[in-house]
Amino acid sequence: MATAPRSERRSWLAVAGRLLALVAMLTLAETDTANAQNCEDGHWIDAVLDDGRLIRLEDGSLWEVDPIDTVTSSIWLPVSEIIICGNRLINEDDKETVHARRLR
Repeated sequence: MATAPRSERRSWLAVAGRLLALVAMLTLAETDTANAQNCEDGHWIDAVLDDGRLIRLEDGSLWEVDPIDTVTSSIWLPVSEIIICGNRLINEDDKETVHARRLR
């Protein structure tokens, strides 16, 4: 069985690598766009409860923060501006993000 010369194989590997990188970039761009479209701004913190385990927003929604992120949310201040992006709360004032689940 004949094999392609080494330089030809390198060339194909380079092309394949570039294509793979392009596909990855396009996939990530689509994901970022989808996430950006699902974000809601204009919210703010009404109360930080239970050492940061719960965040209540001005609209009455209650969010349970992932345990690993409570060290961050526990020091958030009421009236801090929040963006909701799916299961993430982004504190615009502190430039910090926590993962959370909406309870109500």
